[in-house]
Amino acid sequence: MFADGFVGEVVALLGAGLREGVTAARALGYAQVIADLDGGGDGTPAREPTFFGTRRYVPPPAVVVLPRPPHRVARWRRVQQRRRHAADMAARILNT
Repeated sequence: MFADGFVGEVVALLGAGLREGVTAARALGYAQVIADLDGGGDGTPAREPTFFGTRRYVPPPAVVVLPRPPHRVARWRRVQQRRRHAADMAARILNT
């Protein structure tokens, strides 16, 4: 973002009235660059606070589902077969 000319974009938008916007000047990255420019900087020190601010919005890593051990899969299948058998028996009893 900074390597692609983000500071130049912020400077151009400041000239176009970025400060008058309700949320644009407070957006992540823009606020940090504006604060650095207001302090007399060139905008590059805003890279680090923008990086750490962005990390707060990154979702946590997805939960990794590991394959079940084979003995648990076999047991699960047996349980499912018993449940289906019990459901079939109940249906036969109720239908007679």
